[in-house]
Parts: sequence; structure tokens; C-alpha cells
Amino acid sequence: MNPISLFTFTFPYPLNSNEDSRVSVAVVGMKMKKLIEKTRIVAMKAIDLACWTALAPVVRRWRVARINTASEEVRMQRKAKLLCQRLASQYAELTAPAW
Repeated sequence: MNPISLFTFTFPYPLNSNEDSRVSVAVVGMKMKKLIEKTRIVAMKAIDLACWTALAPVVRRWRVARINTASEEVRMQRKAKLLCQRLASQYAELTAPAW
């Protein structure tokens, strides 16, 4: 398999045709999502391989930073959810329409 073929994408449907252009754009969008997902998988596998090289400390720091960022986002979402629930229970009249 040619490694360049992993990152090359050709459109199997004509984009400028008048026949069912909305469907072909939707199909192309779906194929692009699959391509992006495959590219992410390849990138993560390359990073996994880098763990066994001299780049291991850099990869380790990157992964720790990624985990910390994700944890902080989850923590903030939980705090916001609790705050919204508390506000909704204390001020239930604000959730009802005024008219």
C-alpha cells in the first residue's frame, strides 16, 4: 500500500452536476468524516510508536497535558451543571415564560 494513498482523497461523485447535488455533497461529507477519523487513528498510532523512541518524554508530557485538559473540562461541566440545577430549583419562576 502506498503511504501517500492514506492521505489522498478523491471525490467519487461530480460536485457540479445538477442531478442530486445535495445527496452527493452529503455522501462526500460522510466520506470526509471517515477520512478524518482514519487520519486521527493513523496519527495516534504514530504517537504510540513514538513512545518507544527518544521522543518518549515529549509524548508523555503531551499525553499528561491532554488528560489534564480533558479532566478540567469535565470538572467545569459538572460544576456548571450543579450550579444550573441549583439556580433552577431556587428560582423556578425564571424558567417559566413571562407571557
